[in-house]
Amino acid sequence: MEIIQDAQLDIIHQLIQRDLIFIVEEIFSFLDFSSLMNCECVSKDWNLAIRNGRSWQKIYNKESKKNPVFHTALLRYGEHEASKRQDENNHLPLRFPFKRLFNLRQKIKKNWALGKYSTTVLKIGKVLVTRHVMDEKRIALALVAGDQLLPIIKVVNRWTLKVECVLTGSFEKDIIYLQLFGDMIFGAYNNGTITAWNITTRQVIQQFHDQTVENRQLVQILFHAAGCLFVSCLQFVSIRGIHHKCMNYDTHITIRRILGPEDMVIDNTLVIPYSQVLQFDSIPNYFVLLFRKFPSEGKLQLRSKVDFQLVREINLEIELPIFSYTNGLLVTIEHGKIYRLWDPETLHIMFSFKADCDEICDEVFFTTYNLIIRCVRGFVTIFDLPIILDEKSDQSICDLFQFPLRNGEKRGLGRIVTQIFNTCVDELQMVTISFSQSTSKLVVRDFTKS
Repeated sequence: MEIIQDAQLDIIHQLIQRDLIFIVEEIFSFLDFSSLMNCECVSKDWNLAIRNGRSWQKIYNKESKKNPVFHTALLRYGEHEASKRQDENNHLPLRFPFKRLFNLRQKIKKNWALGKYSTTVLKIGKVLVTRHVMDEKRIALALVAGDQLLPIIKVVNRWTLKVECVLTGSFEKDIIYLQLFGDMIFGAYNNGTITAWNITTRQVIQQFHDQTVENRQLVQILFHAAGCLFVSCLQFVSIRGIHHKCMNYDTHITIRRILGPEDMVIDNTLVIPYSQVLQFDSIPNYFVLLFRKFPSEGKLQLRSKVDFQLVREINLEIELPIFSYTNGLLVTIEHGKIYRLWDPETLHIMFSFKADCDEICDEVFFTTYNLIIRCVRGFVTIFDLPIILDEKSDQSICDLFQFPLRNGEKRGLGRIVTQIFNTCVDELQMVTISFSQSTSKLVVRDFTKS
């Protein structure tokens, strides 16, 4: 970019001289990352206006709308790093480093491509981890200790791995499902009870069950809180039903409206007979419900976040379908090997392929640049996504990342880690549980560092 020599021709300089910084920031907000970087090099006035103003913040907020989950997690990481630097500088206030977040985003993309990451291991102890979940700030683990009657939930800061609190369960039952929701955490027991805790006060604020569970019934519970709704799916099957080829599942769905942290009311209930919910999550604008109706029908439903009414649905092959979502795209995997990428607004198939591997997919995670697959034996495979929005692109989605591992981890073709179970993944980290010599450990692979 040619440096402007004559200040009289420099409109930005003239606006700065007249204290019209808000107009300067509005002009800069229309630029992208690389263009704003170039503008910082034009002159001292331009550099100070960009560094001291809100230009980087405005561009970051604009980028966040394209992939809010990733950028929210990245923002929380940035807040943690800014807090560390403030402590190191005797608590002097520092301007939040939005520019650093853009540089970090590029570093994360490069680290995934090269297989670079740092590994941190947190020893949990001689306990069984029945479930663990992660959001942009915390990791929560449901634990069962051999010498304790009640299960506990340990909540740790995601970036420091320091324990924030320990919550005690209410029943001598295992916690089989968890969700972090702001400063609340929901947990479900295998007797059908759902409990909500306030992480800040460490108090139980809600406790309820949707159906009475008899002694000779097995229970599976999935739930999800999003927007102003908390939706729970309870499925039960008699012991007798296990020995039949077609298990007699009924799914009872309860929709509760969240009026406040300690106040929820039932909006509606419905029953889907002879069905089993396999996966339950939310994406922008919709709840996503993946279930099968016996004997051979599979469906993925998009339901409104306002009232849980059905908006649209996709018919799927019934054998082991799973799904994931990111950045405006929905991916479904059928028969463990057939991959389809959908536009959730139109249900148009944008890309599909069949994986050429012997492993059956058991879990899928979708990031901006990668498709991360965990197979039933615990191996994790990374697929490099093509430019799928370009219909003329001949780039193959089947190209696997080939990168070396650290800490003695061995790999096969396209595998980054072996024997991984209970996986939580986003663009910044992969969090897993390892168990050896009667001791559980939390393993964090951090792609923000290398």
